[in-house]
Amino acid sequence: MFLPAASPLLDDPSAPFGWLTWIGSGCLLALGIVIWQLRSVTAALRAQARELDRLQRLEAIADSLEAMAEGADQLGRRRLEHVLIDIRDGHRRFEERWLAQSGKQSVQGGGLPVYESPAGSLSERVTNRLLAMGFERIDVLTPIEELEVIGDGSGKVRVEAKRAGVAHKGHVELREGAIADVHLRDSYDAFP
Repeated sequence: MFLPAASPLLDDPSAPFGWLTWIGSGCLLALGIVIWQLRSVTAALRAQARELDRLQRLEAIADSLEAMAEGADQLGRRRLEHVLIDIRDGHRRFEERWLAQSGKQSVQGGGLPVYESPAGSLSERVTNRLLAMGFERIDVLTPIEELEVIGDGSGKVRVEAKRAGVAHKGHVELREGAIADVHLRDSYDAFP
């Protein structure tokens, strides 16, 4: 075994820095290092805890986004259903009008054909043209007697209609039974 050479500081018990003092100083230094390491580890753990809180908020946001996406899918399906219902209803109206125009007759509930007057047919054609142009709430102002006179000839049919909530007034011009031109002005044009 190897024994170190005797040191005058370690052998002298009356020396101010005895061997116990050196050991105590080393322990204090080691304790200081441990405390410093514990504080740095604690600070790192607190920083990680703050980051985890942020991540937990992100998880909550992700959950709410998933719920919103599911709701949007359901909303999209409902909108599609409504659009399909509108298309179906529009197709029914179109079919009824087309049958009325092509055969100049309509079918009552009992299945008996009822022939329309030329005035009704002309009014229907004017209404259909204005509907195709995007008008709504169409009122034919020309009396039925005048419509019967115009019939398949030439003349002007006075109308009122609305488009985008704005009232329009004017006339539909007929030439040889066909709609030649539509002259409608909105109410804003009436004032200078």
